[in-house]
Amino acid sequence: TRVRSSAASDVYKRQGIYRCFMHKNTVMARRPFRKSPQPPLCRRNGLVIVRRACYHLYMEKTLIFVNGTMGSGKTTVCRELASLIADSVFLDGDWCWFSDPFKVDDATKKVVIDNISHCLNNFLACGSWRVVIFCWVMDDPTIAETVLKRLDLNGVRVLRFTLDIDDGELRKRLEKDIRGGCRRPSVTADAIKRLPLYADHPTIHIDVSELTAKGVANKILSYL
Repeated sequence: TRVRSSAASDVYKRQGIYRCFMHKNTVMARRPFRKSPQPPLCRRNGLVIVRRACYHLYMEKTLIFVNGTMGSGKTTVCRELASLIADSVFLDGDWCWFSDPFKVDDATKKVVIDNISHCLNNFLACGSWRVVIFCWVMDDPTIAETVLKRLDLNGVRVLRFTLDIDDGELRKRLEKDIRGGCRRPSVTADAIKRLPLYADHPTIHIDVSELTAKGVANKILSYL
């Protein structure tokens, strides 16, 4: 594919990515931001427009926050998302304070925020990863804001998502996990009680009630 507009050519050359976008045999052209064939190009006003997600990924890092109540499928969705995005890394906030018995108090809250911030900053600073995916139960918007304030976000695009789910589907999923020994029986009432807390979060909301994890991951992918 040749770029007919000198203006478009100059833009891509200045960014140092002209050859990577235009040469069909380069790794970046074959796998720009997902594990799929070469991305579609379209012509608009004589310019070659590279898919927005492809451009953003290789011009800056992307940090994805996935929020939602217990049982909404955050971890499963993020694992699926990581499998679809090349050069991505995934952190579940619960891994940063897994303990038995599980304790929630001021001391452990401070530790988990420190742990999460440290891990995310390391991931963002590492040149091997272009997309950092993070999920956690953040029913209070200030939790996400507290973490974000501790991060070096220079050159990082932040996308925040909330997984919404109706109480009937949530109950069904949690009861399945309880039968499988993955969750405590008391978690159902607690998770359903927290559902209204997510309604007004300043994030991109996705209703996952009738979607598979792969379907949700693809929806998130469409925003890149």
